[in-house]
Amino acid sequence: MRPEDVPAGPVLVDTDVISYWIAEHPDGNAFKDLTRGHEMAISFATWGELLANVHRLRWGQKRITQLQNQLRAFVVVPYSIQVVELWAQMHAKLQDICTKGEPTTSGRQLAHSR
Repeated sequence: MRPEDVPAGPVLVDTDVISYWIAEHPDGNAFKDLTRGHEMAISFATWGELLANVHRLRWGQKRITQLQNQLRAFVVVPYSIQVVELWAQMHAKLQDICTKGEPTTSGRQLAHSR
């Protein structure tokens, strides 16, 4: 994907991308290019996952506070049924793009669970 392929408007950034940025991992650079110039948002779940991870890793309070300050630059999308339904649609579409329409393992498991 190229930056010009990203539609105008805010971009929802997930936990993995934020983690790349925090760790200054080289894979994060591509995401910086894709999000540049966009308002960025994270879900309430992403904020929680990041904080859970740093507690699990036993970060000190100073580093946790720095992370919290960095996260304040993002719009936080609160929980609602509409958010969950939109996320599910977006996730399914992304999975189709990434797998070229082939069902993922979790999709096959769901199909066989009927």
